[in-house]
Amino acid sequence: MDKRKQQIVFLIDDDKLCNLVNEHVISSVYDKSLLQTYSDPILAFEKLLDLLQKEPGARILILLDINMPIVDGWGFLDILSKENLPNLGERLKIYMLSSSVDTADKIKAYHNELVSGYLEKPLTARDFEDLFFKRNYA
Repeated sequence: MDKRKQQIVFLIDDDKLCNLVNEHVISSVYDKSLLQTYSDPILAFEKLLDLLQKEPGARILILLDINMPIVDGWGFLDILSKENLPNLGERLKIYMLSSSVDTADKIKAYHNELVSGYLEKPLTARDFEDLFFKRNYA
């Protein structure tokens, strides 16, 4: 199997319709069996920790929404940063995927050491290809 196809994609967004659209977009250019979608960021966090522990060599791309109830994208990042997981930057690529056009969100994402970039919704197949194939494997 091609090295690129070994990376798991986590899609974390409370909007189920956005998830369906993004799943369709991603699966049009990538192996859908490697896509995990979560509308609950706490459940996503638990699954992520489990995967990181069970598969220490796993590479994971996370597309994380900012505005979610209970735990938003920033809260997810705060929880993740407190775990002190080894080699986190090598194992995870996190991109904020949001409909927010607030410049403050973009600046906050840019300054967060866990965040690799910021994408505006809607995600397109071209965005995903660029993000996945060019940024992660260049």
